[in-house]
Amino acid sequence: MENPHDYAARSSPLAVASSARPTSAPEKSSYTLFKRTSAHPLRPGRKTPATPLMLTPTAAWRILCARTGGGIALGTFYRWIRDGRICTIRLGKKILVPVQMLDEVIEKCLRGEDLI
Repeated sequence: MENPHDYAARSSPLAVASSARPTSAPEKSSYTLFKRTSAHPLRPGRKTPATPLMLTPTAAWRILCARTGGGIALGTFYRWIRDGRICTIRLGKKILVPVQMLDEVIEKCLRGEDLI
């Protein structure tokens, strides 16, 4: 009769794992689980873009000031957003400015045109 308290005799995963030692190196196919893949599922081999597609209003304001030579207050930029002069996307409480729209605003500012 087998002793019910003899844990070594039981076939538990721990007992098997500790007693079974691999004799050779694992196959290369077992490493595919940890292989680094592309961040974009439709473009394998490409990395994510260095420039984000959406910016926070503060980051967009900094870029606008840097490219146009400054002179625009952050409050003015938020007023433009509130008035609809700058297109934004709202996700819950978060406001995001698309980079494409920011580039259009920068071009208009450099040409001296009104934003409306």
